[in-house]
Amino acid sequence: RWAGDATGSAAATSVAMSAPRSVEAMMERVPYIAPAGGSNAASGAPENGVAPGSIVSIFGASFAPETTVGPDNPMAQAVGCMTVRSGGRLLPVFFVSPSQINVQLPEDEPLGARKLVVNCEGLPEVDTTFQVVRNSPGLFGGAVVHEDGTPVTAESPARASELLTVYGT
Repeated sequence: RWAGDATGSAAATSVAMSAPRSVEAMMERVPYIAPAGGSNAASGAPENGVAPGSIVSIFGASFAPETTVGPDNPMAQAVGCMTVRSGGRLLPVFFVSPSQINVQLPEDEPLGARKLVVNCEGLPEVDTTFQVVRNSPGLFGGAVVHEDGTPVTAESPARASELLTVYGT
């Protein structure tokens, strides 16, 4: 926005130079959602859509001033300054950072094109459209663990007949 002899919040402004003028550009943090910014948190493939009950990652910039992890149980509808809505309904938020937000879609979320609206108190709302589809499985990268909870790696491979845990959505 502009202050001094120029006012308003347009990206550009002009001032008639009929006398000495003073113009101040007030650069403020404005949230931004990347194209195809809402996707399955485990697969990261927005073209596959997101299934009801899944975790959605929203990518962009200037969402929140700092990284904050929400409570496990019950999940919060606001974490830090952040809320996310779909169809007017507040979604459970469990992670926010300046460039990413993770929310959970309700299990009864309608199929089809949906809009996520992101709000951080005091900043303009931003939104993105994404597809809710019947099935959209995804596995979290590196989220395979041994029975004792340690990660399966090249140095610690899975053993025959071992029970492994794989995390996905």
